[in-house]
Amino acid sequence: MSITAFPVLARILAHQNLSTTKLGHVAIACAAFNDVLAWCLLAWIVAISRSAEASAMRPLLILVVYVAIMFGVVRPALRGLADKLAGSELSAMLIFLFLSSWVTELAGFHALFGAFLAGAVWPRGSNNGKIAADIEPLATKMLIPLFFSYTGLRTNIGAVGDHIGLSALVIAGAIAGKVGGAFAGARLTGFDTRNSLALGFLLNTRGLVELIVLNVGLEQGILSLPLYSMMILMALVTTGMTTPLLKLVRPGVSRSVEHTSELQS
Repeated sequence: MSITAFPVLARILAHQNLSTTKLGHVAIACAAFNDVLAWCLLAWIVAISRSAEASAMRPLLILVVYVAIMFGVVRPALRGLADKLAGSELSAMLIFLFLSSWVTELAGFHALFGAFLAGAVWPRGSNNGKIAADIEPLATKMLIPLFFSYTGLRTNIGAVGDHIGLSALVIAGAIAGKVGGAFAGARLTGFDTRNSLALGFLLNTRGLVELIVLNVGLEQGILSLPLYSMMILMALVTTGMTTPLLKLVRPGVSRSVEHTSELQS
């Protein structure tokens, strides 16, 4: 329930002309920090579920060491190799991604965490935009539709109908945790009521990232099929309600007006 769909959030901020505002900057920063913690927790939980040991400290120690090596050793080394990788950066990136996924799978974590960490530590450069443009058509036209179809086939709508009360409780808990937590934090740090609610609604969007996490949970046996189906419904509801609720608390605010008011303050 802690996941925020970072790409969906960025698209909503752009469509609502909030990307250059203080609210947009805080929302993006919160989502980034939130998702890094969530991915680390996911990796730890998967490692615990796979481990035969009673102690959860060994998987946590391995996770911390691996993350430290990736950011402290591998990332600086990749920066030093940036010039040598010119022209073959996409190939090198894919090799690095698969190696990182392989290492995390051998270590007892899910391969997905290795792929995420590989993307996080890869140095940002001028060719990143071109690489993203090369990969995006394949992802959006084939891989993502296949993933959504796969997720839909695994979802048991009948299980949701049989547990309608519990499904409503899951949705209510997800909304209360995200909107309530973000609202409280925003108010404590000086946001007004309207922007605090807007921040909560923005962080409440879960989208594709939530579906990925739920599929990992189902594959590892952490989630039962009925609970998985209820969480899928929760992801769809919370993502779909974001933009209407955002418009409700921030009606008709344009980028120029918002940006001007922030500069004046």
